[in-house]
Amino acid sequence: MRLPGQAGGVAADGQVVALAQQAARALGAVVVVALKFNEWYPAYMQHSVPHARRFQS
Repeated sequence: MRLPGQAGGVAADGQVVALAQQAARALGAVVVVALKFNEWYPAYMQHSVPHARRFQS
C-alpha cells in the first residue's frame, strides 16, 4: 500500500527542485530590491524631508 504522496516519487522530487529554484530566484530578487532600496532611500529622504517640513509649516 502506497501513500498518495508517493505515487510519483521522481515527479515529486522534480517539483521540489523546481520550487526550490523558484524560491531561490525570488529570494535573490528580494535581496537585490532591498540593496537598491538601501541605496535610494537615504537620498530620497534627504531630498524630500526638507520639502515636507516646509510644506507642513
